[in-house]
Amino acid sequence: MKTQTITKDDVRAYLEAVVAEELQRIVGERWDESSAVSPAEWRRRWMTDRAEACALRLLAQRGQAADLMPEDMDVLREQGFRPDEMRELK
Repeated sequence: MKTQTITKDDVRAYLEAVVAEELQRIVGERWDESSAVSPAEWRRRWMTDRAEACALRLLAQRGQAADLMPEDMDVLREQGFRPDEMRELK
């Protein structure tokens, strides 16, 4: 019996599917949760969703050992993330 090996492309495709599924879950949960009581609460929820999506994309692209690099932090800063919000990605 021959054992099939899993290629990096197989793993990447699997992780991308997981990310897509999780993003759909996040969208669904957004419809289910109550309205934010303040602009600050709305921003916290919005940025948490964005941080989760970013983390899942990095995981799909880089694998389980993924870590944020300085240039990733620069991109996040340009996208409006504050330092406390960027820490959620770690």
